[in-house]
Amino acid sequence: MPRYFHVDRNGRLSPDLTIELQVFDDVDPPEMQAHLASLFPDGVTHHGDQYFVTENRALDTSAAIELLFEMVRRADFVERPSRYQSFFAATDVDHARAFGRTYGHGRPFSIWEVEASEGFEADMNLITTAARFSSLGMSLRAADYWAGRTSPGSPLLEVLLKPPVRVVEQVEEWDYQPLGD
Repeated sequence: MPRYFHVDRNGRLSPDLTIELQVFDDVDPPEMQAHLASLFPDGVTHHGDQYFVTENRALDTSAAIELLFEMVRRADFVERPSRYQSFFAATDVDHARAFGRTYGHGRPFSIWEVEASEGFEADMNLITTAARFSSLGMSLRAADYWAGRTSPGSPLLEVLLKPPVRVVEQVEEWDYQPLGD
């Protein structure tokens, strides 16, 4: 089975843990529960919970961009895995370190080896820079992301793994120190 590397910024992983989709059956009001069940009958991952289901991110630009990317995927790239149903990883330790240094927010993180049977590689920079553009530009970035194209410069590649994802072992731990310290 293919192996990947995940940056654990919240200390949630342990050896032999299996990441599965979580089905919610307690969303209120009932109309939202029905809508969630129609969109994701098999459930969502922690990312889907965080950006779509339970956390109130109404004024969060990144949540709106996630939703735009999901709508583009549903319209034109249905064969791609939803970000709301994915566990994120890198293809090698160096890419995982780069992600951790960029998105670790100055906190310690660990890198874990994981395995999954299915994954889709895309350029995370297309999402993280989308807010700098018009709606048209964001839409183009979403289409590029799902088509597997990369942004100019240095892409930050991520792999969207489809659960189940098995955690194999911790590879390393980083006590991140900003440059100059």
